[in-house]
Amino acid sequence: ISGSGRAASAVVATQTLDRDPGDDGNDPWPPPPPSPPPPPPCSKETAAAASRVEAGGSGSGVLGGRWGLLEASAINHGSRNLRLDIGICAGERGGCEVLDIVAAQPLTKGAEVFNTYGEHGNSELVNKYGFALPYNPFNELLVDKGAVMAAVETVMGHREAKKRARFLEQYSDLLSADEEPFLLLPPRHVNTALFVALWVLAAEGRRMEQWASLEDALKPLRTAWHLQRDEKQQQPYQRLAAVAEAAPEAKTAVATGGDAGKGEAKGKKR
Repeated sequence: ISGSGRAASAVVATQTLDRDPGDDGNDPWPPPPPSPPPPPPCSKETAAAASRVEAGGSGSGVLGGRWGLLEASAINHGSRNLRLDIGICAGERGGCEVLDIVAAQPLTKGAEVFNTYGEHGNSELVNKYGFALPYNPFNELLVDKGAVMAAVETVMGHREAKKRARFLEQYSDLLSADEEPFLLLPPRHVNTALFVALWVLAAEGRRMEQWASLEDALKPLRTAWHLQRDEKQQQPYQRLAAVAEAAPEAKTAVATGGDAGKGEAKGKKR
């Protein structure tokens, strides 16, 4: 990559990283600090650069090739929630062992950097490293299943709560303490197990009477998921046809609009 091309790529990557991720809450990410000025060249760095070129480190060597792949990944897939696999490269330059670490945003000299291994919530970070992050996408809050059932009983009553609990116990292991836990996830989400359990526990009695299994309970969710997936794949006229097919009122409106358009077109021809 030439010097001008590398600079242009860095600008594009910075703009991409600074883009609003479109989260449904307040943006927890602080604005990135300005890019640090390039360090003044020294004889050792110049010699190291020359040795890397001779060894193929500019792109064909092991370290250079790996670094180039990481750089391309950062540019092509960069975002505020950038995640890079194996973003730490150990190598040797100028007779010194170095550790190159890929950062998701520019860093200034003297800035505090948290270097951890793995996707850890704040509880693990505090336990292992002694610090926590103000916004951590890997935070998880464990919700006690007994507390969930107690809350359902308070809202639905003892009889209805027991009825729903028996349904879940008969057709799933969701209420088992040894199976998948109930979790609250950032920014305001729950994991699949808790969502399905709440879907059943909070269901109206008339709807629940129509269920013969958990599959029946999940049919509306599956239908909604398929509709959302298909909607993303359809062209605008295909989505309009689907709406017209589902709602007679919409179908009538579309037909009227189509006839009006034809009449207007004929009028123009005359």
